[in-house]
Amino acid sequence: MTTPNRSSPDKVDHRRRIWPGVDFSGTPTWALTLAMALGVGAGVFVGATKGCSSAPEPPRIAERGYAGPAIGLAVGAPPQRFPGSPDIPGPHVVVIQAPSPGWEARLDQVRENFQRRDVFVTLTEPNPATMQPQVIVEQRVDSGVASSTPVSVYVRILKFGETRGEYVKAAESK
Repeated sequence: MTTPNRSSPDKVDHRRRIWPGVDFSGTPTWALTLAMALGVGAGVFVGATKGCSSAPEPPRIAERGYAGPAIGLAVGAPPQRFPGSPDIPGPHVVVIQAPSPGWEARLDQVRENFQRRDVFVTLTEPNPATMQPQVIVEQRVDSGVASSTPVSVYVRILKFGETRGEYVKAAESK
């Protein structure tokens, strides 16, 4: 690297400092700018196509009948109402009658369908290494869908530690 001439700062060639050990002194400035713009553009394109925020994969739905803990739908409490605001119906709530307290219920996603919403819930069986009392436990999962909108509830039942499985239609509102 050359020491710049302090008496004439106009003659300092900044292109030499871009990448240590590589001499860019003969390369025109427009070519370096274009190369950097293309590199940044390629990075943005790859990030956009691979996606940092990709949509969840569509759930796999089986045609067999539901065989698991009892599932039902209820209407949750409506949101707090302020004077002069319109009435907002409460959300659909998925009610699960689990056979023991070790079951875990989780809302996976809500998808729009033609004139209705599909609600996908995962039930995970208790850890077999722990002892659970055999008592029916009611669990409630808020769907976030207004009770004025029809819903279909799809449930998948997973063994403890599993992460994948097929959903089965378990309940629907009219």
